[in-house]
Amino acid sequence: MINRRDFLKRSGFAAAAFAGLTRTSPAARHKERPNILFITTDYQAGDDGPTLGSPFLDMPALKRLCDDGVVFKRHYSTSPICIPARFTWISGMYPHYHRNWDNYGIWLKEGTPILMEELVKSGYQTLGIGKMHFSPWDRLAGFQRRIIADCKGASFKEDDYGKFLKSKGFKYNRLEYCPLVKWEMPEVYDWQWDESLHIDAFVGDNAVEVIEKDQLRGPWFMWVSFNGPHNPWNPPAKYSDQYKKMDLPPANATKGELLDKPADQTSLRYNYTRSVSDYIDQNPERHDEIIARIRAGHFGGLTFIDRKIENILAALDKKDLTKDTIIIFSADHGCHLGDHHSIHKGSHYRRSAHVPFVVHCPARYKAAETEGLSSHVDLMPTLLDIAGAPVPESLEGVNLTPMITGKAKSVQDEVFIEVRKTTSIITGDWKLGVDTQHHQGDMYNLKNDPLEQVNLYDNPKYAKIQKKLLEKIFAFQPAVKEKLDAGKYQDFIEKPSYTLKNGQMLKNIEAPYHPGKSFKITATFDNAKVSQLQGPILVQQDMSTHGYALYAKDGAICFALRCWKSTSLIEDKLPTDEIVKTIQVKVNKDSSGTLKINGKETVSFRMNEFADGFPVQPGSKRIMAGIVTAGKCPPWHRPMGDYDKKAAFKGPLKEIKIELS
Repeated sequence: MINRRDFLKRSGFAAAAFAGLTRTSPAARHKERPNILFITTDYQAGDDGPTLGSPFLDMPALKRLCDDGVVFKRHYSTSPICIPARFTWISGMYPHYHRNWDNYGIWLKEGTPILMEELVKSGYQTLGIGKMHFSPWDRLAGFQRRIIADCKGASFKEDDYGKFLKSKGFKYNRLEYCPLVKWEMPEVYDWQWDESLHIDAFVGDNAVEVIEKDQLRGPWFMWVSFNGPHNPWNPPAKYSDQYKKMDLPPANATKGELLDKPADQTSLRYNYTRSVSDYIDQNPERHDEIIARIRAGHFGGLTFIDRKIENILAALDKKDLTKDTIIIFSADHGCHLGDHHSIHKGSHYRRSAHVPFVVHCPARYKAAETEGLSSHVDLMPTLLDIAGAPVPESLEGVNLTPMITGKAKSVQDEVFIEVRKTTSIITGDWKLGVDTQHHQGDMYNLKNDPLEQVNLYDNPKYAKIQKKLLEKIFAFQPAVKEKLDAGKYQDFIEKPSYTLKNGQMLKNIEAPYHPGKSFKITATFDNAKVSQLQGPILVQQDMSTHGYALYAKDGAICFALRCWKSTSLIEDKLPTDEIVKTIQVKVNKDSSGTLKINGKETVSFRMNEFADGFPVQPGSKRIMAGIVTAGKCPPWHRPMGDYDKKAAFKGPLKEIKIELS
């Protein structure tokens, strides 16, 4: 592992930065150390603010912080998923060090300096309120006190929010709580109880109480971490109603876009609460309406949180603490909300990775906007320097204090993102990401293509730029080059027909891709009696839950076809002593089909739930091609009929042929 500081020194950038710009001298620091209030949201993109790019947003508290503070216009989540983003905040290290490229929950390595612990060593009182996503969930991690609220909507655990709900007559177990919710669609509903019971109200109200009751002694560090606007999108209706009536910005997505992007972006679309993507795909004619409703809930959640932040700022003003308190506002990551055909987080795209970062203390810093690059890995060295605490040399981030004070417009030429096995670099005009799992990449000219729609990766015209950016990534993290050099990922193999033997499995890249196609299945047997046939003959299931199963059950030959959650079943009951040589099923794109036994048509069918091939969002065939198994089922398989998924097929099965057209 290369240390970020060593990388910057080796790259030759800003020798001046390490000569003095990234550390303020002790003499230059204020004699009295400031209080630090760190306010964060979850899922808030960098444009989600009335002065940040969304003037329609009703967020006066954030507007105040931006108008009177230092606004970083190009700040990025180092790893735009909850746990890795937060672990980078508190460690000043990249995922390649703290090991969380996704929501794994692997705690930091023994001996890792932690932000709160370093502040305590330097004499700060520390308090955390709200969602931290630590492992385990009740870890103090340097906080001297925590008010824990780690799960939106209800509580999985007996944390402080769970106890609060119990005191109001609710139970800890979310399964006993969520059935009370009247969902409009997956992950979307209006809060149906008093707004004081909402988790974001609980977080904000506790922060106000701590300030009003003088429970902090300076210098103090308080992290107020709101759960929203993370899904479920469920603010009280009065906050989202105004956005339901607006013509909100549409999703930034182009038809078939995922076909030209790394395979992981297709996989990402179905990750996290995939029920939302499924719902959109099941209702394509309502796509814009669904996205608008989700966005209304998202923006309503932000407005609701902003009201709570207003109360926190008012409490600071009332206690005359504002002038002595540096407020830093940010979000762990953003969310796509339909951009690039995705809903949640986890990519380097703007709505996922670009987040707000505002430093507010008018008594110390002049209001300003800066276009210099920065990221979450820079938070810890910056906060420690502001607090007058020693900055461990092991930290990989860069101190942003010179940009906050106006002494420097920039302290680095590029920032890096590490998420879901993808490493990305962002420079002044370019963004490039390389997916080491699938050996693919995407590259965008941010000046000419700010919507990041045209993938220039492997475009010969931009080969020199791609090479230069890749070299910077390799210098930053040599492991990326090692993984790419280890061998090229195999491309999807598409054939007109496939033959399987009993017990054989075809996985994604070698399996047939069914969407939009008719197909025919022919199973051949060694003169088997019907009584000898029992169990799954052929099973297919793709990532979108579509699939089919051909099986025998107590003298019946059955074929089940599933589209979303709806399964249609046909069967042909035969005499148990009848000899079976072939079973053939043909399924047309219009959902009609036939079942033939020994070449004789026995059943014709039309399944209305299935139309124009399996209805999926066009994406990487490496991901969307379903797994096919002959004579058995994978352990994760969800049965599409009345057969034992744990039992292998019984009978003299010779082979199965699948033909696509």
